[in-house]
Amino acid sequence: MYQLYTATKSRGIRVVWTLEEIGAEYDLKIHTPRDAAVKELNPGRKIPILKDDDFVITESAAICTYLADQHPQTRLAPTPGTRDRARFDEWNYFVMTDIEPPLWNYAKNAYLYPEKLRVAEILPACRREFSRSIDTFGQKLGEREFLMGDEFTIADILCGHTLSWARGAKFEINADNVNGYADRVLARDALSRARVRDTQDSDMVASQ
Repeated sequence: MYQLYTATKSRGIRVVWTLEEIGAEYDLKIHTPRDAAVKELNPGRKIPILKDDDFVITESAAICTYLADQHPQTRLAPTPGTRDRARFDEWNYFVMTDIEPPLWNYAKNAYLYPEKLRVAEILPACRREFSRSIDTFGQKLGEREFLMGDEFTIADILCGHTLSWARGAKFEINADNVNGYADRVLARDALSRARVRDTQDSDMVASQ
């Protein structure tokens, strides 16, 4: 059974979503980055963290891809070494390096950093960068149902979660095909189950 160390309303939902798509058994452990159990597994005190027996892996995108490769029958990731895998990696890196950073930089400078470290002047630039990335994304996506075509993959989990984050943060997505894509991906039953599990487990921790 996999063990996932995560926090509610974090990037860890990507991993929970992946586990639900796979149908794997897992133990969800809700923590904060300050907890000793997190520091012991990741000196950087970042979550999510996945344990698979004695193997520990961090970084949400890496964890999701690892899980897909461990369950190839789910077809959530193309076979390593193929051109499809290269295209899959390209999409993943695009999401992580072009779409997510403006959102993360905005969050840090809007409310996460101590007030004395925030740079309010950067906030409009974050929105501009995000808008430019969405324009590029819309052109690359075209009329595909999913990023890899007809098959849903981990790339869609990473992208779908990031677009959900953008919507929650009130970042404009001025592309009909991107909004339609986000609606399809975020309607997945596995994501609904992941959200319920994330909420239930965090409620249990809060009540203890």
